[in-house]
Amino acid sequence: MHFKSKSNLPKKIYVLHKTGAPTHYLALAYLCRENNIELVFREFTFFSKILKYCITLKYNLLKRQLKNLFFFFDLSFSKNKYVVLGIAPYDYKLFFLRRFLRRHYVFYHTSWPVWDGSFYPKKKFDGKWLKNLWYNFLKNDVAHIFSVTQFAKSELMVNYTIRKDKISVVYHSYETAGSGLRKNTTSANPCFVYVGRLIEKKGLLELLDFFKENPNHFFTVVGDGHLKQKVEEYAYMHDNIKYMGYVNDKEKLMEIYKANDYFLLNSKRVEKWEELFGMVLIEAMSCGVVPIATNHVGPKEIVDHAVNGYITTEEGFVPFLESIKNQIPSAELAASAKEKGKRFLASEIKENWRAILVR
Repeated sequence: MHFKSKSNLPKKIYVLHKTGAPTHYLALAYLCRENNIELVFREFTFFSKILKYCITLKYNLLKRQLKNLFFFFDLSFSKNKYVVLGIAPYDYKLFFLRRFLRRHYVFYHTSWPVWDGSFYPKKKFDGKWLKNLWYNFLKNDVAHIFSVTQFAKSELMVNYTIRKDKISVVYHSYETAGSGLRKNTTSANPCFVYVGRLIEKKGLLELLDFFKENPNHFFTVVGDGHLKQKVEEYAYMHDNIKYMGYVNDKEKLMEIYKANDYFLLNSKRVEKWEELFGMVLIEAMSCGVVPIATNHVGPKEIVDHAVNGYITTEEGFVPFLESIKNQIPSAELAASAKEKGKRFLASEIKENWRAILVR
């Protein structure tokens, strides 16, 4: 594989995504900075956002969508742009996007693990024509595919007979690792933390009930979502449950991680979703917090059971939590979790994006 000299590299790389999602491209941003390439984020759901503007009258929302509209206009009258496309599998909007992207270098980015056509989130206008559209797109249109897990790469290779060298695994990443290890010195028992969306499919209600019944064990919840009021009620009624709201400051978040021993990710499969990676999982591990997660495709690829964390079945999560609730993890286990977490730094994962510079 031969890489271009810096003088021949693209001046810009565009990420075209439903919502932009810059946190999914931290490692790509790192690679772009190293090579003096501008990384630009654009969205393809601008019509619905313009309608939203008509209701909210938020100027910044309109301004962003006008940029998106101009980008598509520019795509129509230009060629050879570098575009990373993040779109859900079998989404019918690809039918329209292909017409704008046909004269450009397109790189498909996906975290979806199932590519045999049996399970996918977007089923509007479902049919054989759509499956064929996606088949031709992945086989013939894209210059390269970037998958978030090795499992997704294997599925794509098997079901689309795509060459191994046309797919790279680019795990999600984070920018700054926590320094040192956990600082929990206030409790004889281990302390537990959950960070993420406050929603049912994260198994949060089950966790709240568990710590309600175990008042000598501390449980910290960080995040926002429609279960916020329920979390606040539990925190008000039970001294061992603490709710810290949504924390955007990464340094503060790292300190919260390090004040705990175990990170809990009790994800539950639903019809159109399972845990495909777990950004907070790698952040917590980078602080030496030992994860306990259900056996979804993302956590299974990140956590090595009993080496740097624990993987359980959904049914076995609470029984396992019960079995280790009095065991503070060993220094070796915490150090192993930290070492594994550091592998997902943007400065490390950036190398997995380097195939985008090959043309």
